[in-house]
Amino acid sequence: MLERLPLWVSVTAMIVELVVIATDGDGLLAGVGALVTLTGALVAVRLPQVGLALTMAGVVVVIVGGRDPIGECTVVVFVLFALTLRGLPPTRSTGITALAMAVIFGLASFLSAGRAVGLDAVAVIVAVVAGGAVGAALRLQRQYWESLEQRTRDAIATREAEAERRVAEERVRIARDLHDIVGHQVAVVSMHLGAVEVTAGRDDAATQRSLVAARTAVQSILSDTQRTLAMLRSDDADDDHAGRPTPSLSTIDELVASFQDAGLSIDAQITDQARRVHEAGGVTVFRVAQEALTNAHRYGTGEAALTVLTDEADLIISVTNPIASTPGTAHGSGYGLVGMRERVESAGGTLQLGTDDDVFTVTARIPWSEGATL
Repeated sequence: MLERLPLWVSVTAMIVELVVIATDGDGLLAGVGALVTLTGALVAVRLPQVGLALTMAGVVVVIVGGRDPIGECTVVVFVLFALTLRGLPPTRSTGITALAMAVIFGLASFLSAGRAVGLDAVAVIVAVVAGGAVGAALRLQRQYWESLEQRTRDAIATREAEAERRVAEERVRIARDLHDIVGHQVAVVSMHLGAVEVTAGRDDAATQRSLVAARTAVQSILSDTQRTLAMLRSDDADDDHAGRPTPSLSTIDELVASFQDAGLSIDAQITDQARRVHEAGGVTVFRVAQEALTNAHRYGTGEAALTVLTDEADLIISVTNPIASTPGTAHGSGYGLVGMRERVESAGGTLQLGTDDDVFTVTARIPWSEGATL
């Protein structure tokens, strides 16, 4: 809008100039010159260079007609201002226009044998330079603000994308944690209730033990779920509403014992060096062992081997179990294996799953160092 306003002002001024020339009877050439300047202002909307040249040609015709070209010179300045504001190269266009106007008025002064031309040539040239400079300055200012607005939009878009990414990662983490926490305890409940089916009416003491263990597992599910919900509602990520220690290699013996109580025979071998790894690595090892042993009980023959050791670079956990020839009725979603791989990879490690001679093997390698021990 601002680029076109000076052009339409120029058109209006030239229409008024034509009316004045016709009223005063200033001659045909003055009218032709004003008409050429008017045409230049109109053409400049589509053809900037051609329009600007026409406006200067109109100045020449008006001078030859013996009329003071003050109106036409003003239109030249306005058109140059509008065109530099639209993006016409300011240095070149302003320089050429100023030089052309200097030549026009110089020749007019020479042809009039030194008689002063009606309009001060110096003032015209200064006005031309000022018009081009102001147009260019306004364009640079507008580009600056547009770049600020674009950077603001980009920053907002980046922040929103980052927020969405964090939300997605948090959803995956919550899903993984719920699977690890609840899935294991549900499996334990299922194990003990299965034992109740076998011992009910035959061994009251065994039935009672299985029911107590199942009730304890259900209570643990409720407690863990409440703790997870409390953590999600808390503004303080370090706030511990549960008072329960974070799972680690220091509690892996309890994990093994819970599976053994449910009837899974486990050969566990954990080196002393492995037990001293840092907490983050210990959590990952605990969760890998938890998921692998749960799968071993659900799909295996009732036996499993757990090994946790270290080498120079990695903490290595391996769980193997024979695969039952007749699988049970339970079918997993596969989320446990996905979550296991995500946990290991987030710790910078690798996870390998494989079957050899009806033996399923889970092997995870997690980087560690002596300085990372507890």
